[in-house]
Amino acid sequence: MPNDLFETGVGMVVLARALPSGELALAAFLVDVYCLGVKDAFYYVVTPEQWVQFVQRFNLEKIHPSCLRKLVEGAVDYARALGFAPHPDYAGAARLFGSIDPAACPARYTYGKDGKPLYLSRPEDSPAQSRHILNTLTRRLGPKDFTSLRQSRT
Repeated sequence: MPNDLFETGVGMVVLARALPSGELALAAFLVDVYCLGVKDAFYYVVTPEQWVQFVQRFNLEKIHPSCLRKLVEGAVDYARALGFAPHPDYAGAARLFGSIDPAACPARYTYGKDGKPLYLSRPEDSPAQSRHILNTLTRRLGPKDFTSLRQSRT
């Protein structure tokens, strides 16, 4: 996971498991810990070399599998409580968790920002998507119990 996930709000969280072939099964989740939960998810098989490149590209730090599962499932639960379902591919990618026990993780994760949801509207979000998210938050929480910010391209 990115070491600054809870400062930036959004980041790629990845689980990899060795396969008998020597390749790695990879489940990746684009996690928004401030509001939307799992924004994207995918599963595929990579070579060890591709795995190293992936970790370097996203500047990922190692995390215990139980904590990774706890983090991802907590983000999904938080977003669901706000009215947002995880990405449609989440269920398929989450199968890689298998029997990993999230209760074995001693870490405690706090979702939202400064005690309430923060919607980070990204340049790739269409105006219709942003309106839908803001309307959902307003219906669930009222107009003052969440924050929204528009991010610019950098």
